[in-house]
Amino acid sequence: MKIACKILVLGLLAALLLTGCGKGAPENSEPDYSKLIVPPVDLAITDYVTEQQLTTVLGYPMHLLGVYEEGVQAVYLSEDGSCQVTIHMMNQTRAGFEAQVVAATVPLTMQEGLGEVAYWYEGETQLMVFSDGYALDVAVSCADTPEVDTQTRQIAELILTKLAEQ
Repeated sequence: MKIACKILVLGLLAALLLTGCGKGAPENSEPDYSKLIVPPVDLAITDYVTEQQLTTVLGYPMHLLGVYEEGVQAVYLSEDGSCQVTIHMMNQTRAGFEAQVVAATVPLTMQEGLGEVAYWYEGETQLMVFSDGYALDVAVSCADTPEVDTQTRQIAELILTKLAEQ
């Protein structure tokens, strides 16, 4: 998904450069690309789930490790390092989300009652959800936790509940 976005942006930039050829722009001026790049997410992921909520769901004291990829990914880590939660959320169309599903290299199982449509990555502890114009991925990796699939779903539900309130 990240690669596809980069390819799209590079294609747009190349098209802009080609259409600008021969217009006599000053040699030292640089084009303003800021209006071409749509923000990948228009909200702060960290506003949709708190460290305390993650701690309650997982049973490990969780802390934000960082926000990455231009704000679309938040990573949380337990104090002892045995549990990690990665949340990836970005603006998305339903068609774009479905294209990601089709392109998935890991088998997916549809999940009922979560967002507009949701899929569980088989063999992984990751959930992929589409709701209200957003694609949401929640991945949980915790040592010695047999109910990690339930916990992953609970985290997604927390985020979707907050998203529905906006």
